[in-house]
Amino acid sequence: MGFIFFFFGLGYTSAAVSKLIGTGLTWPSGEHLWLWIAERSVDVASAKGQFTPNIIQEWIMDYRFLGTLSLVFGLLAEFFGFLFWFEKTRPYIATALIMMHFGVYFTMSIMFDVYIYELLIIGYPWAKLIDRYINFEENPFLRKTYHWSMKIS
Repeated sequence: MGFIFFFFGLGYTSAAVSKLIGTGLTWPSGEHLWLWIAERSVDVASAKGQFTPNIIQEWIMDYRFLGTLSLVFGLLAEFFGFLFWFEKTRPYIATALIMMHFGVYFTMSIMFDVYIYELLIIGYPWAKLIDRYINFEENPFLRKTYHWSMKIS
């Protein structure tokens, strides 16, 4: 798993660095998001025959600072992707990256669902959580259910 964690973190962090190298500190400007929404509207209109912006897209088109805030959040989430390397910070950065992907979906109608699934699977300590809630000594309901099932079997 260390290999996967390493390259997930490296991939997201390098995406942020690439954006900064390509455009500089002006990358999270709200005007960029306006252009991307407009470009995406052409793609959607050509595929479906029409494009109707959702409420978030309308807000971003009306208020530039909302677009800037959205892009700043996305850039920071990607930049701190290297936090995926550390067990204590992994769930937090996974949550931020999932939120970033949903932000891309709501602002540009592009769904990165496979990345969200991957982040959900590897970003959280599922084994520890499951063990905590299946611990018979600490969970009286499971303890009673287990003992009852052993009696009838």
